[in-house]
Amino acid sequence: MKKSIMLLINGFGIEKKDSVEIYSASLMPALDSLTKKYIFGSLEAPVSDYNNGYRLFSISQEKTIEQDVVDKAIEDKSISNIDGMKKLQAELPSGNKIHIFYVVESGRKLMQVRDLLHLINPLKDKTVYLHIVFSSSDVNGYDEIERILSKLAFELGEYSKLGIIVGKDKLNDENIDKTVLGKYGEHWGEYAKKIEILKRDVVTPNEVSAFFINSGFEFSNQDRVLFLNYSQVDFTSILNVLSVNNAELYSLFEMQGCSNLFERGESSVDCFNSKLLKINKKVLFLTDKEKINDINYYLNGMQTRIIPNVTYAVRNLDFLKDKESLSKIFNDSYDGLIIDFNIGNLTKVDEIKGNLKDIDSIIKPLEEFSLENGILFMISSLFGMHAIVMDGAMQKTVNFSGRVPCIVVSKDYLKSNYSISDKDTYDLSTAFLSSISDTQIGSGIIHKKSFLEQLLKR
Repeated sequence: MKKSIMLLINGFGIEKKDSVEIYSASLMPALDSLTKKYIFGSLEAPVSDYNNGYRLFSISQEKTIEQDVVDKAIEDKSISNIDGMKKLQAELPSGNKIHIFYVVESGRKLMQVRDLLHLINPLKDKTVYLHIVFSSSDVNGYDEIERILSKLAFELGEYSKLGIIVGKDKLNDENIDKTVLGKYGEHWGEYAKKIEILKRDVVTPNEVSAFFINSGFEFSNQDRVLFLNYSQVDFTSILNVLSVNNAELYSLFEMQGCSNLFERGESSVDCFNSKLLKINKKVLFLTDKEKINDINYYLNGMQTRIIPNVTYAVRNLDFLKDKESLSKIFNDSYDGLIIDFNIGNLTKVDEIKGNLKDIDSIIKPLEEFSLENGILFMISSLFGMHAIVMDGAMQKTVNFSGRVPCIVVSKDYLKSNYSISDKDTYDLSTAFLSSISDTQIGSGIIHKKSFLEQLLKR
């Protein structure tokens, strides 16, 4: 039977030039040894935070099944037959507005937003404001955000205006209601200047306090509000403010207090756990207690449910150093073991190094156990952190973003014959599933070297 162990050191990545030095051979001698003996390369890590790391690990594309449902409904015009959409499309009372809250993760939803605006405001005679919520925790994400805002202003300017901009972690600030109701707030007609300041001050997009671009967006009685709620974003404070002000509330998918246009598809999401069910394999997942619900949510394709094929338990270093304990895991009919660590939430260089040193202490025992039992052993990360941390009394930048290391330990894949392919962290999940299955899932993360590669990459 095929068995596998995956060690995830989330937040750990390939250091960039502007990063304070964290990794060294002396800090992690066991890991350093593996990079010399086994297949070692890197994978693209498109996101820079823990939850989005698991979202990408579980689901191959940014476009979720919910977005597919909306695309299809727009394409075949069936969305116009939904009662909620009919009300949104209906003529507005004089002086009232439509407000749309749009969570920006990438530019891939822009076409869909444009098509929705075509339907809601076909004659361009309604006053529509598009309010932007930033979700990225990576300060480097501003470059794409600027491109998205430019496209929104240019391509959708005839149908709507930009209104409030706010980071998702600031949606429930105590003063958010004052900005939502237009009583006060920062006004930046040129959003590019504001973004330059945010980049300079290293404020991540998700932490941006509310400001507005165009005036006149103030909410009033009987305004209509549509939440494009693909992502799990907490709109509680805004919902409370709008409910008191008698706004008509709509959402794409289920949200308390709103008329919902669609129901989320439970069974058709192609995610890590759905694939695990198809191959009928069992996995033990070791992590921190407080992370279990988050991980389970993303492995299920952003659905709250439990499947019998995954068992969660709290991680223990001593347990992972003991070969008898490890043997018991696989003797208990588990096909795979995933060990989850996260250094991405640490704020001090000493803490990061201390955690990496502790993690390194389990790598040698896991290597030996894997080789002795014919188990494939992979080490990687789902994202590389990019953060300001303290090094003593000094502020430093840790920049592991962009690419993460990947090591494959196995007698079947010699370093002289194989190398890591140019893949991303989603491919890591399908590689793990393939390693415990009798069938190939996805395209894998390693490839056999050509004769020329073997000569050049010894």
